[in-house]
Amino acid sequence: MATTTVDNRRSPGMAKAGKVLMILGVVILLLSLIVGGILAYRGGSGVVETMDDLQTINNGQATVSAEEGDVLLLLKRESAATAPSCQVTGPDGQDVPLETPTTSTTINEWKSFAAFTPSTSGDHSITCDAEAAVSPPLSVSGIFGAVGGVLLLIGGSLLGLFLLGLGLLLWLLGRRRKQTDYVQPVQTVQHPGQATQPGQRDQFPNGGPGQSH
Repeated sequence: MATTTVDNRRSPGMAKAGKVLMILGVVILLLSLIVGGILAYRGGSGVVETMDDLQTINNGQATVSAEEGDVLLLLKRESAATAPSCQVTGPDGQDVPLETPTTSTTINEWKSFAAFTPSTSGDHSITCDAEAAVSPPLSVSGIFGAVGGVLLLIGGSLLGLFLLGLGLLLWLLGRRRKQTDYVQPVQTVQHPGQATQPGQRDQFPNGGPGQSH
């Protein structure tokens, strides 16, 4: 009787794929945290610095210079019960419509209650019936940078964590399979007189069971 072996070991491809996904997940996670954080910080800092430079509307009237497409906020004292009634007139003498912002912004005890976007560049006259303030033109690029940084920070982090978790799962499964792999022995019987295959030793070198020279 001869004994041969059959190699049942599986390919380590799953474990390798898991390692690649884990590395890719870590890289994406780190890049999203670094790049997204920088964009969000720079964009937000630009908006806050702009908001810190408020112009008070003294005696109910003020003049500000703005470019077409800029965004300016009108603010009231945070302690004021109601918002003042204001009117904005452009350099062409036309009224500029006021919009109610979707979210209010509070800076140095001032709270926004309206916003306007000039349609023409030049000096704009603002008239209010109570104490108010106007912000300098907001940095639109800063706003978009802050929003984009936050989205990149959240989306990139989620993607990186997903790939990291998937890679870890594949790596663990690959390791488990590798540990359970084995080489299975297979026994075959060679009858007397049967030709011996090349490379295979004759199981009965003396001619058969019980025979001797």
